[in-house]
Amino acid sequence: MSKVYQLLLSLMFFHIFTYNGVNAAHHVSSSNQTDSVLYQDVILTLLSPQIEKEVHQYYSKLLTEPPTFSPYYGTEMTIDRPGGYRTSQFIVKVKVTPYVGPHIAVGEDLITFSINGGGQVKVLGYKHLEDHKLPPHWKHIKRQ
Repeated sequence: MSKVYQLLLSLMFFHIFTYNGVNAAHHVSSSNQTDSVLYQDVILTLLSPQIEKEVHQYYSKLLTEPPTFSPYYGTEMTIDRPGGYRTSQFIVKVKVTPYVGPHIAVGEDLITFSINGGGQVKVLGYKHLEDHKLPPHWKHIKRQ
């Protein structure tokens, strides 16, 4: 046998006997995050379409450019289970800091959602908490 063939055969057997069958994508370390942060990020990602819709609806009366939000930028969340332990009705309150452009905050808002066991999401309320002043070079997006 040639040395190249032996080397390839050795590498193949090494790979077969040391491969544990687990996809590398599943080895993402969560050492730099807690489970609660992970769960919060998942919930906010799933609620993002409804959050964006509510934010756009409120600010469309005030601004010509619709603001957006990011789960990592001034966003806080609380979850209540009004029916008690292991029930599937949830009240989720999300405090967001909508922004325009390069993260120029336009305000703070509280959106309350109801999520039932079937996965249906309903907006229970939208409360504008405070306005943030726009810098001079962004005042042109303010409606008169």
